[in-house]
Amino acid sequence: MARTIRCDNAECEVALPRLALAFCPFCGSAQTRRAEAAEAAEASAQAPAVTVATGAPASAAAGASAQPAPPAAMHPGADTDAARAFEAHLAAELGDPYCSAGQFQALVAYAGRQWRIPRARAETLLAMWLEQHHAVNEKQLLAELDGLLHAFTHDDRKLDKKERQDALQSICTPRPGYARGLDSVEAERYLIEFCRINSVRVRVGLFKWQVP
Repeated sequence: MARTIRCDNAECEVALPRLALAFCPFCGSAQTRRAEAAEAAEASAQAPAVTVATGAPASAAAGASAQPAPPAAMHPGADTDAARAFEAHLAAELGDPYCSAGQFQALVAYAGRQWRIPRARAETLLAMWLEQHHAVNEKQLLAELDGLLHAFTHDDRKLDKKERQDALQSICTPRPGYARGLDSVEAERYLIEFCRINSVRVRVGLFKWQVP
């Protein structure tokens, strides 16, 4: 199965890892988050076709119609009051347009304790709030950096100087509408941690490669 997608920018069209990157690291174009949809499409294409009999007995049809409907009532609007209270809390807490990964987790945990908002729902609300207010989501940018590093080092377990610069520049450069990108110190820390965890080597001197 192919693990890459093409950049949405027709003038770029570089191959990107299928990790739902928000921006192309080469041209900066915003990308459609279509990784999950692409995976589902490939899975459905490989699934065997199901033939439905046209002459189904009336009892079977009645049984089918009696099946419980999907839980449509569990829509996001059901927790509107809690969501609004959480958003008001975010407006008061996030004065700096930069939300660190630790702060992100703390806010999500607070939403669960204070308003019993499920973790996945709280993460979605927080990510949407940060995007709407052009505040940096460090957690998201670290995930994008991780995806780039995996793509650069997948074949040879090496990270050369240009790949390192491309990855850091792509994530640390402010995106359109944002005042900041990923904090450079945090980006360097994560890069070194990634290399150590994944046994990725970097160049030391002229000819030597080693894990930092």
